[in-house]
Amino acid sequence: MTASLEGERSGRLILSGDTRQHGPVEASDALRAIERYSGLRVAEISEIRRQDARRGRTMAERKRIKTYREAVEAAAVGDFSLSFRKLEALDAIVECDPAGQNERLTNAYLEIAKSGESAIVISQTRAEVRAVNDVIREQLRDRGLLAGDESAVTALEQVDLTEAQKLDLRHYPSGSVVVFNRDFRNCTRGEHGKIIGLTARHLVVEVADRVRQIPRKDLEKVTVCLPHVLSLSVGDKLQLKANSRTLDGRKLANGEIVSVARISPDGWIHLRDGRVLPPRYRQFQRGYAGTSYGSQGKTVDHVLFSDSGVRAASSAQQWYVTISRGRKSIRIFTPDKRALRNAIARSGERELALDLITQQDSGTNRRHKILRSLRHGREFARRVCFMTMHSWSSQFLGIDLNQKYENRKSQTNRASNARVLAA
Repeated sequence: MTASLEGERSGRLILSGDTRQHGPVEASDALRAIERYSGLRVAEISEIRRQDARRGRTMAERKRIKTYREAVEAAAVGDFSLSFRKLEALDAIVECDPAGQNERLTNAYLEIAKSGESAIVISQTRAEVRAVNDVIREQLRDRGLLAGDESAVTALEQVDLTEAQKLDLRHYPSGSVVVFNRDFRNCTRGEHGKIIGLTARHLVVEVADRVRQIPRKDLEKVTVCLPHVLSLSVGDKLQLKANSRTLDGRKLANGEIVSVARISPDGWIHLRDGRVLPPRYRQFQRGYAGTSYGSQGKTVDHVLFSDSGVRAASSAQQWYVTISRGRKSIRIFTPDKRALRNAIARSGERELALDLITQQDSGTNRRHKILRSLRHGREFARRVCFMTMHSWSSQFLGIDLNQKYENRKSQTNRASNARVLAA
């Protein structure tokens, strides 16, 4: 549809992205398939601008930034061994005991915060992110870098569920709520509701004291979240976790880091850039630490990477994204240098269906046909999964679909026999 509109209006459709970074399954895999097999010419930005040696105040700092940039360039072309060695030459990879890793990480962050420059800590799991965020904020309060009264605010943390998992209440954590990520019927984007139950056709929720039914086919319009209380004070950093707009129409972008200026008694959070978060916008977390995935698109002066040794989370994509966020430096804290060096050589890319085509069968025409069928194939797979989950859910809820079918068939046969007898 988009392509046809572009054609009618003599426009141009631009697909933009970086397949070397993390990405959602459908978006990133489709882009890789187009990039590899479509035969289209790709325009590429090859010059790195973030790590600019001219930012250095001294000759030594400029030299360090230059070597840092070379490490990022090596990762960008897939030479992760060279990238690792470049950072080792800068003493940027610190091997330390896991028990004292968070303390060293926090001290490094506080040192940067005192200098007035920006920094972000990147951890491998959400649990680690929460722990690091809490430790850093506690230390900022203890050292007087965060002062003033605290306000308790209930934030909403997203629970990652697939569309299939949303069809099964067992995947919903206790106490979870749903947030509308777009306008839907009488509910507006940002509204959240309490989960009442899941029927064969609807997810039933309570929104503003009214019961709403969300058809199963529309569950992508809601996000499942867990509420938790955050203590906030002036100067606190938050990471926004949902796209929205302020009351005056200014954009709130998923992933951006903001600073709190003040909090009104009625729940409005005033930011230092002049924007105001309304009381119903509560999809945010502390903004001192984040995951590699969440850091995409960020630019800070210094990056601190906490490698916890979770090798399933370590990959070439994670390394490339993590080390390239800083303007001036990166420091990596790891319990095992050797294991980390081996882990970053592992590709986190999923295998494409097109990759399975043998060389002799992979002619251009065949690839084009398969590319055209990809969209239909995904839709088919989605429907199969939906039907399977629907069947399972029905069985779980005690509804015998086969019996209902047999009853319906029996009623039809009896009606037919009655017509025959009447004739």
